[in-house]
Amino acid sequence: MRLAKLFSVLLILLLVCWRVVGCSRTEADIRFDQRKWLFGAILKADHFVLFEGLPHQHFESEQLDEEKRTKETVTLHDFSFYRAPLDIPAEDWEKLKRLLGNASSFQPSPGIPKSCGGFHPDYLAEWHVGDNTYRFLICFGCHEVLVFGPEDKGLHCDIRRSAYKQLDGLLKRHRKNRPQMLNQ
Repeated sequence: MRLAKLFSVLLILLLVCWRVVGCSRTEADIRFDQRKWLFGAILKADHFVLFEGLPHQHFESEQLDEEKRTKETVTLHDFSFYRAPLDIPAEDWEKLKRLLGNASSFQPSPGIPKSCGGFHPDYLAEWHVGDNTYRFLICFGCHEVLVFGPEDKGLHCDIRRSAYKQLDGLLKRHRKNRPQMLNQ
């Protein structure tokens, strides 16, 4: 009984800490089946932009502060990105569009925090379909995405292993601004 009470207190503290450090996913829904329409919507996109994320808010906090102080950044969905979009070939955009536009690249999130230090988007892929904007915040540390549509609270889900490998190979080679971690 005492161990169960201790576990409950620790779990509550973890969830409170998760919210305090800005890792809450309150903006995004985890009901995958009801929100997976977001993926297919980008297949009609006529304009694309790719932003690179700044260093991690916990593991690279000193580098993050330095980058924010010395580089031009933009904040989207409460995360910072380098202001200048990455220039990638049309062929890579098409690969990215097919990969992110396929709901089978993703799976429902269990809805509990992972022990990866908190969601941190390494990239943000922005798709424009007419006047509508769709944003995919991609976290390689958590293997997760947050997907937002126009006037939409979004979807939080996991990236399937095969799609993760493809995204990793496709996007990481376009890394341009973000410095290497200090302990690497």
